Amino acid sequence: MKIRTWIIICVLFLQAVHIGQVYSESRYSYEWNLEPKTSGSVHVIAKITIGDRLPYLGFTYAKTVPVENMKAWEAETGNPINVKETDKGQSMEYTFEFDETKKEGFQFFVEYDLLKRVREEDDIYSLYWGWEFPLEASHTATVVLPKNHELLSTEHLDPVKVSSHQNHVSATFEEDVSEGGVFKFLVVFSQKGVQLLEEAEDKFSKGEYADAKKTYQEAREFYLQFTDVYGRDIAMLLVDLTHYVKECDIKLAEEKYEEAVAAFDNEEYTTAQQLFQRYP
Repeated sequence: MKIRTWIIICVLFLQAVHIGQVYSESRYSYEWNLEPKTSGSVHVIAKITIGDRLPYLGFTYAKTVPVENMKAWEAETGNPINVKETDKGQSMEYTFEFDETKKEGFQFFVEYDLLKRVREEDDIYSLYWGWEFPLEASHTATVVLPKNHELLSTEHLDPVKVSSHQNHVSATFEEDVSEGGVFKFLVVFSQKGVQLLEEAEDKFSKGEYADAKKTYQEAREFYLQFTDVYGRDIAMLLVDLTHYVKECDIKLAEEKYEEAVAAFDNEEYTTAQQLFQRYP
């Protein structure tokens, strides 16, 4: 399936938020740290700043997106916050019960694992994040990709920053969302291209030119799916890969020529003639 089509049909979902009584319309803020796994889960840590006086705040997830290891704690004191789980039939509700009504500006952390959220096809992975909130809120989300994976494309929102540290690429998204709006983005990532390039270079250095050519061709076909790859000049990469394929052809031709010369020196004239005819 073509990558563009695959992105379009990716299942979209929203995480809903329920809040206590609202006394003002001050802005809430969410600072997300998301670590998608190739196993399909996402490890989530969120720092939340409330914009009103609240006795509680909670999340609601559909049961098709299971949640594990949910916990919460106060940012200032580190004291744990009780998390109440309620079965709503088609969904699960997680309510963070404060020990007293908290004032505007109160901050706390939430940490959990969200299962079945990373989609995979042909060693290409995608994570869609959609967060619906009834009030105005600001969001910052940093997505830390698995080791040696590269960011291939994004949808819905462009990252404000893409960086790399210890072979982990991080992409940061920011947006202020109005009342009832949705903070959403999709990231597509993979290590397949990186692995193909490393494999092709290794085979070429070992003189395995036929295998190297095949792998360079596979790498070119892989990157042709994308119009832009973060951290790479995709147009130049495709030109380079075409050049490497031709380099492999030259090396293979030189091998045939050397075989022909060796056959001629051994007076194997019929074999030498056949090999010379195959030499360009």
